[in-house]
Amino acid sequence: MASEWLREKVSTLVDAEFRGDYAVAFRHYADRDGKVSKDGVKALLRDARVGNSVTRWAWAGAVIAKLDVDRDGRISWPEFVAVFEADRTAVAQAGEPGVASSTAPPRRAPGQAARFGVTPT
Repeated sequence: MASEWLREKVSTLVDAEFRGDYAVAFRHYADRDGKVSKDGVKALLRDARVGNSVTRWAWAGAVIAKLDVDRDGRISWPEFVAVFEADRTAVAQAGEPGVASSTAPPRRAPGQAARFGVTPT
């Protein structure tokens, strides 16, 4: 399934480049308003080695369409972290980026279903 593959690619990036800290990774790709735009998603996908310069825009559009619960065209911290949520305790420990974030990332349980559920169109 594409969603599990994508989730693993992003998790690998966060582990390698951000020491497993999802809040730091989110802030890295977020705009000044604290949300990740389509350009931020494209940068994250580039860094995670997903797609290429021709197809990445489709991947980014599909990710935003799937994760953007409030339909503002951007991904908020709660929308982002929900993808990697193993349990509510881990997410609470991660905190809100820029507020009181912990270095403890939300860890996923082995075999946990992915929530990306996206395939580029």
